Formats: sequence, C-alpha cells, structure tokens
Amino acid sequence: MYRVEERMFKEQAYRYFLFGILAIAVSFFLSDWILWEMAKHANLSGDIREILGEVFRLAILIAIIFAGHMQSRILASDRESFAHGLLTGLPILAIAIAQLVLSFIQADPGYFSHTELVVSTITIYTLTGIFEELLFRGVVLNAFQDAFAKKRAKTIWVSLILSALAFGLMHLTNLASGQDGVGTLMQVIEASAAGLCFGAVYLRCRNIWVVVILHAMTDLSQSIGTNGQTAVDVQNTNVNAASSILSILPSLVILLGLTLFLLRRSKMEAIVEEKREDGVEPRQA
Repeated sequence: MYRVEERMFKEQAYRYFLFGILAIAVSFFLSDWILWEMAKHANLSGDIREILGEVFRLAILIAIIFAGHMQSRILASDRESFAHGLLTGLPILAIAIAQLVLSFIQADPGYFSHTELVVSTITIYTLTGIFEELLFRGVVLNAFQDAFAKKRAKTIWVSLILSALAFGLMHLTNLASGQDGVGTLMQVIEASAAGLCFGAVYLRCRNIWVVVILHAMTDLSQSIGTNGQTAVDVQNTNVNAASSILSILPSLVILLGLTLFLLRRSKMEAIVEEKREDGVEPRQA
C-alpha cells in the first residue's frame, strides 16, 4: 500500500514542489529587486534595508498564498487551537525565554543603550519568524502532505522531514553574505532540527501563529545573545564553533527529543484520524 502512495506522491509532488519553489523564488528575488530600485533613489541603512526586505518578502508570500487559495488553511486561527498550540510548544517557549533572560544578563551593558539597534533586531526577527513559518510550515509542509494520496504516519513523517530539510538548506544562502562554511553547516543542521520541532507543534495544533511566536522568540533570544556579546566573547565563540560541530549537539538532542515526544504514536494516530475526519485527503485520480 505504501508503494502505491509513494507512486502517487511522485506523480503529484512536482506540482506542489513547483508551487513551493515559486513562493521562495518570487518572494526573495522580487523583494531584492524592489530594494535595489529603492537604493537608487534613497540612502538606506543596512537595518532599514533588511526590515524592508522582510516586509516585501512577507507581502509577496501572502499574495502567493491567496493566489494559491491556501489562506483559509494556513492563516486561520481560533482561541482553542492557539491555546492548545502554546501548551504543546511550552517546552520550546520556556527554553527560548530562558535563553533570552540569560542573554540579557550576559550582554554587554552598552548594547542596550543603542535603542535603534535593539528595536530593529526585534522587528527583523519577528518578521523573519512570520515569513519563514508561513513559507515552510504553512506552504511547504502542507504542500508535501497534499502530495500523498493517503494520510498515514509514514507519509506525515516524510512530509515533515522534507519541509524541515528545505528550511535548513535555505540557510546555505548565508554563505553569500560571507559567513564561514563551518558555521553555515552547523546552522543548516540546527535549523533542520528546529524545523522538525516547529513542524511537530504545527501538526499538533494546526495554528501557524503559535509556531510564528516560537520561531520569533527562538531567533530573538539567539540574536540578542550574539549581538550583545563583547568583542572577546565573539572571538572565543567563533573559535569554538569552528573547532568542533559538537557545540550544537545539546540543542540537536533537545530538538529531536521534543519532536519524537510530540509525535509519539498516540499523538500521531490522533493527527491521522483528525485529517481523515476533516476530509483533507486529496482524491485519487
């Protein structure tokens, strides 16, 4: 039976794959083109350019979601699913808050005197969280799931893994900004693991805004922790990160452990049954 589903996936997946590629390509390249045109007529700082880039990418992605008639499925929210999602993702939220508090404690005191820098950091990572979750959990994960003829635990796991890998591999673009190869590789691996965990929460609650909050809080805590370091701390961090990939093992263990716990057999069976009852399975040709 699974071979039949695999064949159906291969026959239909290209449509959803092309839709995901369209969403990524159009949102990134069109927003970059708009910024390039604006830079001809205005002197924009790096932070302003980054904020505008995120705004344009988000606006373009939302337009693509509406063009694909996926808005009711991706953007819908209600109090029950939101509360359930926050409770489900509470371990991730707690870790992010703890990291954020620790970052505030350990940060260089002078960092928080730069109000514009702090505000721009919060704005950028909030917009990034919204954009990346709408794209990779909203569009890509749902598209891969729709590509399967039947919804089973195996097909849901495959969809989750593929969407998480796409999320992780997207971070290879950081090489273009001058980031070193080892650091980028660790970011790809850690982002893929985070994508699994965020996807697990989304599958449990089906509320995209929950994972947006979890994603934004996670990125924000890491960003403030990095930007608030002293020059000596940054130098030491770079040396340690380049010396061994073992530095990300604790977070990988936590993220993968949470994913397996959130999608344990009893919960996965409930997800499969819920999909069947909602009638979201595509019809076979």
